[in-house]
Amino acid sequence: MGLPGTTLIKEICEGLDVKPQLFVRIPCPYCEAPAGMELDPVDGRYWCYYGNKRGTLQDLQVVAEGMFLRRHGDMRRLMETKPGWDR
Repeated sequence: MGLPGTTLIKEICEGLDVKPQLFVRIPCPYCEAPAGMELDPVDGRYWCYYGNKRGTLQDLQVVAEGMFLRRHGDMRRLMETKPGWDR
């Protein structure tokens, strides 16, 4: 079972004789606009509709990794220090 609307999209593309291209929409990590950023895996690029921020997916991955580490830094430090474990 696929995503809702997949069958209709397939029929539309066949009727128009076009090949669909996958885009992924996410909240923009820069301006925080919901579903404001579009990721294009074919071109390897991203862009924000609202802030007009654009670049490569590799650059965005570095930003996302940094944000993840900032969000989870306390847990990571706690796991690395292992309080209560005497060595």
